[in-house]
Amino acid sequence: MESKDHKYPRLISNRPCNKDLFEGKAHDKLAKAIADVISSDEKPSMIGIDGGWGSGKSNLVGMVSDHLNAICGEEEKKYHFFTYDVWGHQNDLPRRSILEKLTTDLVSGDPPF
Repeated sequence: MESKDHKYPRLISNRPCNKDLFEGKAHDKLAKAIADVISSDEKPSMIGIDGGWGSGKSNLVGMVSDHLNAICGEEEKKYHFFTYDVWGHQNDLPRRSILEKLTTDLVSGDPPF
């Protein structure tokens, strides 16, 4: 018998939770190390993250953002993060799509997810 407490269908969110749920906390350690490098670097840098689908790249970016906000303070918001979903735009024109998403993100200030 179906419970009235559950609404169907129940969908799993694809948004990153920005938490390391693994026992060894390897992603948290990596996120903290990246945040430390970014916060102590005098010149602008670009960091690329490579991994398979579902390996936690977007989650890692969110964790780095959280660590940087903790270092410099939430109110300062010194760093801006933009995550582009290549999978979600695989049939779009790449240059146009990323520029449209980046422009929308910068103008709105809302997260891309």
